[in-house]
Amino acid sequence: MTLRHTHKMGLSLFNRVWGGSIFVNNNIDVRFLTSLVIFCVSSNTSKFYREFRNCRGVPLASEHSSKIDGRTLSTAHKAKSSRYTPQANMGSILNHDKYSAIKSNLSKMTKGNFSLGSLDSAALWILSSKNLAVNLDILRLDALSPSSHQVQSCKGYAEIKEMIRCGEVKQGKFNKEDEAAIEKKFETLLAETGLDREELMEELFATNKGSRMLKRQLVGFYLLKDMKDGDRRLPMEVLTKLAVLLYSGSFTKEEDATILAWVDKHGATRWAELAGILDRRYLRAGQSVQTRYVELMGKARGNRQGAYGSEEFRVLIKEVMEQDAAAFEKPMEYNDLDFKRIALHMGRPRGGICNFYASSVHPTVRRHKLGTLEKDVRKDLIRQVKENGWKLSADIEYDKLARLTQFEGHSSISLYFMYQNMLLRAMIKVGKNSRREVAVDEVEEWWNKSTRFGKRASVVEKEQQIVEAYYRIKQELKV
Repeated sequence: MTLRHTHKMGLSLFNRVWGGSIFVNNNIDVRFLTSLVIFCVSSNTSKFYREFRNCRGVPLASEHSSKIDGRTLSTAHKAKSSRYTPQANMGSILNHDKYSAIKSNLSKMTKGNFSLGSLDSAALWILSSKNLAVNLDILRLDALSPSSHQVQSCKGYAEIKEMIRCGEVKQGKFNKEDEAAIEKKFETLLAETGLDREELMEELFATNKGSRMLKRQLVGFYLLKDMKDGDRRLPMEVLTKLAVLLYSGSFTKEEDATILAWVDKHGATRWAELAGILDRRYLRAGQSVQTRYVELMGKARGNRQGAYGSEEFRVLIKEVMEQDAAAFEKPMEYNDLDFKRIALHMGRPRGGICNFYASSVHPTVRRHKLGTLEKDVRKDLIRQVKENGWKLSADIEYDKLARLTQFEGHSSISLYFMYQNMLLRAMIKVGKNSRREVAVDEVEEWWNKSTRFGKRASVVEKEQQIVEAYYRIKQELKV
């Protein structure tokens, strides 16, 4: 069977909405922004949505092989149900030749009275520990870029995406327990090695490459050890999460002033360098700084903010259909739109428009066309979260849920916002401080004890305006 035929069969079987893009406006906590970006990237890459690819079988590695072979995997990549989690193939990190060589070289240096830097000292201490078992299938990828799971040109990208589809890798969605486990392991590393915190942080998150990337991955493997599902985590993503925890925060007035002064002097460029000056060293910190600059400029120009009006529905839908007349005839994963151009025409931030289209406009039209616009799936959503064994919102794999027939017409992002709304109500009911702390049992308890009402009049009116705008533009463009 050809790959093209396999692809077509996959489309016919999985023609469901499953991906989304999220953007957070204004000066919001960057930890939350980054978590949303990570969530987004799990189903969205450099384009608005990536083409769906089914999990295909690959050769099995010998069960008795102790070395890492870049051409084989030890577990079959088969399409899994959302409830099935494959068992990880665990083993010593020293099965990797390069890590064996690093340990040998660093040991010789210490015996020769050479002074090791902070990262080298941490690496030698970790490699000398006898209880560090890692996922050998992830290890053999040599996916050393922090963007390996996001950027198609990075080594390991295709394999990681396959493993995510099959449930062998868990991407993003760090909850508070995960964050606490990462920070605790970092503190343990500092305590056990006696290293200076600032020196180690500087070497861990510097931009240089080479053998240091292997050592940073090694630290990532160490950090994820005590995490739930740590055996399915990407070490470089965990290391990036540590950087977010250590360096991120809301943009201050002083930082805003520094950003504006930088652009006045250097122009709107070299964002990564500016991020370093601001001591923001997490993944895509440069992009975060650039986004903040766009927000500042948008405010200065008086860009529109707040709720969208009926005329904007019409403009947005027309802009979309002029780019792709069939945009509403297919799931969102196949929408490939230029939101920068749309933003210029509408006078709104690009990310805000992208978010509104993904979370409201496209799902409304799609569900209307599928006849599911009036179907309330909240009870089904809670049930599926429980049946999959997910406790907190960060555990939920919304892309998998969006493929189920009971959620036809929804996307992962519309399901995400639906559940977030229920989390907020349950959070208020139980008196907690954050939606991240609310468990699914508490959501279910709120649901069972609450009184359900029909859609608010404002919601019904907005949906009607979106649908009417769609048909008017369709007639106007004669498509």
